[in-house]
Formats: sequence, structure tokens, C-alpha cells
Amino acid sequence: MEDLESEYDQDVLEILDNNIDTFREASYFIERALMSMKLFDKIHPVLREYISTVNWKTIGDTQDEAEMKFGRFLTSEDNYQQYKTIIWNIVKGTMNKKQFAKLFDQIGSRLAKPTVKREKQRNPLPPEMWPEKERKEHEERVEKVRKAGVPDKISRFDDLGEEFISLAEFKKLYS
Repeated sequence: MEDLESEYDQDVLEILDNNIDTFREASYFIERALMSMKLFDKIHPVLREYISTVNWKTIGDTQDEAEMKFGRFLTSEDNYQQYKTIIWNIVKGTMNKKQFAKLFDQIGSRLAKPTVKREKQRNPLPPEMWPEKERKEHEERVEKVRKAGVPDKISRFDDLGEEFISLAEFKKLYS
């Protein structure tokens, strides 16, 4: 920057200085992302042995999914600095199963639970706009439900008919 001071204005030098700061900040984030990926590549092959000894079903539907979630959490850009020694112990194989189980219990509660698979969503269109095949299936289901249904019982209030009566008269009739 000192070499450029003699040839350029102060405004241009400030712009250059800001650009340099921006590049340094970007390189910091790129370094974090690359380090996170590098650590994940090292820990992922080793995790299968450790995950198989704990109750991995609390964080994933399959063991592979649990390995991925746990590995991603440990090596995420925000966490890898904190767990760096633990990651290296897992990679080297110097962490025993008991210590890993304790670590898994601590971290597992912070990981997202497996999602429950939902049934097929309802069609947003009314049945009249469905394709012919789906409309027929719908009508068959409706008819089946109607045939299997229990007839409605007439409530005692319906015995009164459509004329309005006071609450006192109603209580006299049905008490």
C-alpha cells in the first residue's frame, strides 16, 4: 500500500484497503468451510464402528443417516474448532466406546429427530376436477363409508320441532 500512495488518491487507496479486508474475510470463511469438509472426510469412514454401539435411532431412520448427521454436527463450520481433539481421537481410534457413548448422549439431544413419514396429502382440487380414475376411486370410497356408517340418532331437541321455546319451557319438557 505504501508503494501505491505516491501514485493514487486517498479515496482509491481506501477502496483498495476495503477490498483487501473483504478478501481476507472471505478467505477466512472459505478456510473454515474447507477445514470442515476435510475433517468430515476423515471422520466419516470411522464413525460406523462407533455409531453401531449407541442408540442411533434417536437421530436417524437408518444407521447411515445417523452417521451423516453426527459427523456433520461435529465437523460443521461452527463446531469443528470446539470438537477438533475429539474428532482426531475418533479418527485415530483412541476414543473408547464408553467415552463415545457419553459424547453421543450429550450431542444427540441437539440433533434433529427423524421425521415421521406422512401419508399421501389430499388433492388440493375438488373431486369434480380430478382425473376420471381418481374420481371413481374417491366415489367408491365415499359409497363404502356411507354403507358402513351408522345412521344418525335424532337428538331430543329435534323433538321440539322448529318453533322457538324459552329455556324454562325446555327444562320443563326434558327434566
